[in-house]
Amino acid sequence: MINFANPELKFPSCKVLVGCILSLNSETIKNALIDTTQKDVFGIT
Repeated sequence: MINFANPELKFPSCKVLVGCILSLNSETIKNALIDTTQKDVFGIT
């Protein structure tokens, strides 16, 4: 897509990007889930 501007430019692979994004967001989602369950009035069943 952008190779026409600079064909020598190398971008990271999809696996690298996904790994980076997932590792950052999974921690955020995990913490949000823990906070939500701790604030739940009825508790975990």
